[in-house]
Amino acid sequence: MDTLVYMEQLKTHRLFYKTKYFVLGLIPLLCLCNCNTQVREDEYLVYTKAEKKYFMEALFYNGKTTKWNSTSLTFSIEGKFTPSQIEFIMNSLEFISALKGLPKFERVESNAKIRIHMPGSDKGFESSNSSDEKWRGFTTSKLGFLSRELILSEIFVKPTLTDLEVYTTLHHELLHALGLSGHPKSKFPFSSALGVRYFYTLEPEISPEIPEIDCKALMFLYNKKIPVKVAQTDVSILLGIK
Repeated sequence: MDTLVYMEQLKTHRLFYKTKYFVLGLIPLLCLCNCNTQVREDEYLVYTKAEKKYFMEALFYNGKTTKWNSTSLTFSIEGKFTPSQIEFIMNSLEFISALKGLPKFERVESNAKIRIHMPGSDKGFESSNSSDEKWRGFTTSKLGFLSRELILSEIFVKPTLTDLEVYTTLHHELLHALGLSGHPKSKFPFSSALGVRYFYTLEPEISPEIPEIDCKALMFLYNKKIPVKVAQTDVSILLGIK
């Protein structure tokens, strides 16, 4: 189906649902129809086949996208991070905030939207979450009940890691905290902070700059024409994936 034709059909559906749910006194349905007919036909088709596949494996939580619906976010750094690790976090967030469409970040001491923790011991790290999927770090996030917007994300990093392990873990978990919820399983011709091999890098140092593919995924997700909760099937059609 032609992308513009698809957009026009969704626009029609949006008008119907808005009218229906307004009468019922409910919040209008959010869907891909926020993408208007001014979108060029090729705007989302400029990515390579591998990049599109990566997006489809990285963007979704329970079949839909989720992200922060704000132009600015607060964050806090808590626990036993070293000065160099704190500097890495600050520089990484500064790099991410410079990407098109991404929020700006401000460090605060309490009540932050994104809270980055390093517990004082491995035991404290293990007790922070009952899930078995902790490994080097993990992220827990809260979503708005109807909106599916991110409203709080907490990152936990294991305290007995090397600096290099802390840096790769922080990049991985920061992407989760910003809405890249998946763990891509396919083999790709590029490195990504969500991929397993990123954790086994042979590089002696890791730059605060996240990998290029993750920059593209974030900018795609935070494009203003992409609403908060878009179904995986809709993104597939938008990207021209058959």
